[in-house]
Amino acid sequence: MFRSRGNISDDVEGDTRATALAWLERARSELTVLEPILVTGQWRVAYNAAYDIYRHAAEAVDLTAGYRILASAGAHGATFALASAVVGDATDVFDGVHSSTMTGTRNKLEYLDVDQSTEVSEEDARWAVQLAERAVADVSSLL
Repeated sequence: MFRSRGNISDDVEGDTRATALAWLERARSELTVLEPILVTGQWRVAYNAAYDIYRHAAEAVDLTAGYRILASAGAHGATFALASAVVGDATDVFDGVHSSTMTGTRNKLEYLDVDQSTEVSEEDARWAVQLAERAVADVSSLL
């Protein structure tokens, strides 16, 4: 699936473990901004921040396995699918249901369609924040 899309690389150079841990640390440190954003009621901002943290955790998993998803159409979906495959049954945090919900909502927020306005509710934002927190915790325990 990944190679046919042309967006996976297994020729990553350098210390992939150190790079993976750096991505994970970036995600962990960014968790601190989520609660202040929620307190202000900025649901869209909270959702987008949670999405990036979630993606950074998945990228850490992919790098640990020796892969890097290249920037291309479908790259984020490929990032989550690969992370899900790598972690296997250890966690469901990157499974298709979670990742497709995160990606679908985020894409509707980022790529505006005037005919389909997408708003993020408090419930949506808090769900995304909880998933991002769980992704960082699960990946931390796996790495």
